[in-house]
Amino acid sequence: MIVGDTTPSNPDQCRFFIHHNLRIAYVSQHAFYHVEQHIEDSPVSYIQWRFKDGYDKEKIESEAYKITPEEQEKIDAYNLEEIWSRRLRGGILEYEIKKKNVREKDNIYVSKDELLSMGFKHLLRQTDEKIASKEAGLDLRPVTTSEIQRHLDDFGLAQEFGTYGKIRGLSGGQKVKLVLAAAMWNCPHLLVLDEPTNYLDREALGALSEALRNWGGAVLMISHNKE
Repeated sequence: MIVGDTTPSNPDQCRFFIHHNLRIAYVSQHAFYHVEQHIEDSPVSYIQWRFKDGYDKEKIESEAYKITPEEQEKIDAYNLEEIWSRRLRGGILEYEIKKKNVREKDNIYVSKDELLSMGFKHLLRQTDEKIASKEAGLDLRPVTTSEIQRHLDDFGLAQEFGTYGKIRGLSGGQKVKLVLAAAMWNCPHLLVLDEPTNYLDREALGALSEALRNWGGAVLMISHNKE
């Protein structure tokens, strides 16, 4: 539920809250699926594609964030062009709405609860993700080859493979390094690892364990391996 893959089965009997500024990095047990859609690209090119717009494009295009045709119909019926900004007023989260063919000075603020009741769940999820990324300075971080390669170096993926190689030619361990590096690009508050023993060997798990001990963020790990 934290990463958006599932929703509460009893929403009327519970309260599930995720702070709108929380940045989450998620590495699923099927983590290779996404990078293998870019097998002819270099790891650097993959990260450039994913983050060049100042937010995580891969996350926005995932099922948990993708706007459904039904939701798009509701957006069009409301004549909504874009959500421009967000503010907290009197303890209520409100979003600045720009409607089509309406002047900017006539933008209105609508509460999150009201927008959710209209069926704009995925639109709000995308908006929160983009704003959180911007507030973290992700839109200011250069996605140049040298900047990305320095980041890959921190995860042990050398220039030979990160800049000049293709994802097709990476070993399983090197793909793990790329997946983790990409997940950590947006400086998350929370790292969620789903069954990491499925794709990490003992040596890599040891290195990851040491890195997480030195990292200042929170970690949620799902595993059936007691080690």
